[in-house]
Amino acid sequence: MIRKVIIINPANYHFNHLRPPFGLLTIATKFIENGVEVKWIDADVIRDNNEVIDKVKQHLDADLIAMGGLHTAYPSIKELCQYIKEENIDLPIIVGGWVAKSLDHLLWRNISNISMLCKQEGEYVVDSLCNNFNNIHEISGIEYRKNGKIISNKPAPVIKKS
Repeated sequence: MIRKVIIINPANYHFNHLRPPFGLLTIATKFIENGVEVKWIDADVIRDNNEVIDKVKQHLDADLIAMGGLHTAYPSIKELCQYIKEENIDLPIIVGGWVAKSLDHLLWRNISNISMLCKQEGEYVVDSLCNNFNNIHEISGIEYRKNGKIISNKPAPVIKKS
């Protein structure tokens, strides 16, 4: 069971203006609907990785760090994960959004401390993540690393709007 999640909106250096992180905001809402405490850290506003990591350190009682965004967020995600690793922050990290769908090969190859990738729209995956957190093989819609191999779980059910 997830009690607390840190959601980090990564910096997006490819834009000279701030872009609302609608995907991550939707994910935050889904976590809250599941009774999970959400700590939001906006690296796109802060633009200082040391300050971002200091904020993460204030919430080491969290169960999970979640990040995601467009493919242009990849450099920031890579930097943040490196800082997290260097600071010996031992929390599982899930990355979602377009970056996880389009650059999964780079994320898995270049960022060793990523635990999971959300391979579907996160709003379909968060319920399964919250309900099956201690049984990673039961979390629908993700990939994870096990003994050096990437394991793809079954897809999460897609809720169709009528």
